[in-house]
Amino acid sequence: MSKRNKEIEVLVSEKEVIYKGKSLAGLSVKIGKKEIAEVVEIDGKFAVLKQGKLENLVASEDAAVNQAILNYNLG
Repeated sequence: MSKRNKEIEVLVSEKEVIYKGKSLAGLSVKIGKKEIAEVVEIDGKFAVLKQGKLENLVASEDAAVNQAILNYNLG
């Protein structure tokens, strides 16, 4: 039997993110009502944060959102 693909709502919204004691403009990535990651620009790169800890550092904002979803699915 094959499983059917289930549609999942991913919401990306603007948010003030606190990283290393600094408040930065960033993004919140949510699946349903659960926040899975935050994305913030640091020194020209985009950091994927989970519970305030650095998970990944990538070149673009889109890649950071995709990486956050990938981390969630693999975790």
